[in-house]
Amino acid sequence: MSTTAIIILIIILLVLAVGASGYLQYKEQVKAQKRQKIAKFQYRARYGQELYDRFSDLPVSGHTRTVILQYIVENLRKVLLVDPNNLSANRNLEEYSQKLTNPELPADKQALQTPSDPQEMVVLMGRVKNLMRFIHKIGRLPGIDINSARQSLAKLKELYQNLQTHTYIAVAKKRLSEKSYAQALHYLDSAKRLLLLKNIADPKTQAMLEKLDALTQEVQAQQQAPEEDDEVETNEQEQESSDLGDSDDLFQPKKKW
Repeated sequence: MSTTAIIILIIILLVLAVGASGYLQYKEQVKAQKRQKIAKFQYRARYGQELYDRFSDLPVSGHTRTVILQYIVENLRKVLLVDPNNLSANRNLEEYSQKLTNPELPADKQALQTPSDPQEMVVLMGRVKNLMRFIHKIGRLPGIDINSARQSLAKLKELYQNLQTHTYIAVAKKRLSEKSYAQALHYLDSAKRLLLLKNIADPKTQAMLEKLDALTQEVQAQQQAPEEDDEVETNEQEQESSDLGDSDDLFQPKKKW
C-alpha cells in the first residue's frame, strides 16, 4: 500500500472518529434535554399534587380544585409527550383525570372552621393568599379553564376576608381580656368594615354583624365601668373627708369653751 493511500485512510478514519464522537455527544445532549424536560414537568405535577392535598380540608371550592387538577393533568401529559412509556406519569394521569370529573370534596360543602388561636389564623391566611397567587399565575395557561380560575379567585378572596374578619375578632377578644379596651374596639371596627364589604342582605353576614355589635357594646360597657368605679371612689373619699372635717384640726389643741 502506497504512502498516499495510507494517509487517505488515516484521514478517513479521523473523520469517522470525529463524526462518531460528535454524534454520540449529540445523542447525549438530546437525552439530557429530554431528562431535563421530564424533570421540569414532573416537578410541576408533584407541586400541584401537594397543593391539592394540602387544601383538601378547606372549603376552597370545586373551581379551585378544577384549576389545580387541570394543571396537574397538563404537566403529566407533557411528561408523556417526551416519554410515552413513563409508567408513573400514565398511572397518575389516569388518577387525576378521574378526580377532574368530580372535583368537589366534602370540605367544599362545609363552613370554614377557623382556629381559635389568632396566630394560627394568620398562618392560614398566608396559605390562602399564596394559593390565590398561584391560581392567578396559572389561570391563563393552556389547558386551564379561565372561567374556573376567575370563580376560584373570587371564592378564595371571600375565604381570605372571612379569615381576616375572624382574626380581627379573635385579637379583639384577646385585647379585651387584657383590658386594652381601645385596641379591642379598633380591631372590632376593622372587622365590621370587612363585613360591610359583603352582601349585608345575607343572613350569615347579618348574624355576624349582630354578634359584632353585641361584642362592641360589651367592650364599651367594660371600658366605662372602671371610670364609674373611680368616680364612686372619689365621691366616697370626699364624703369621708367632709365627715372628718379639716384633717389639721385633729392635731390642734382643744379649745376651751
